Amino acid sequence: MKKLVLVIFVISTLLVGTLPAYGDSADDYKVIKNAVKKKVSKDVTFIRIEVTEKGKKKEKVKIKLPLSLVELLADCTKEKIDIDNCKFDLKKILAELKKSGPTTLVEIENEDGNVKIWLE
Repeated sequence: MKKLVLVIFVISTLLVGTLPAYGDSADDYKVIKNAVKKKVSKDVTFIRIEVTEKGKKKEKVKIKLPLSLVELLADCTKEKIDIDNCKFDLKKILAELKKSGPTTLVEIENEDGNVKIWLE
């Protein structure tokens, strides 16, 4: 499966690199070249939580925690966290979340308002 994904990636990269050469405009090539240059940061530095009420523009609750602080608190736990006989390793959870990069973890919308938790 990994080989198939790699082959598809290589072929698509070659196609994208050669297609603009056959196009009508050199601008197409410049746009693609600039898009490839831009690097999206996968570093996660904050966990954010926002709660808003329906019909209001300002957030009711707005929390921005450095992920390093959350990791520091996780280091204080010597054992796995036990919730209803289900044990969680907070350090492993945080490590996996950091690997995923900036992403929305939870987004809830209902008639009262919205709750959003994400990593950035």
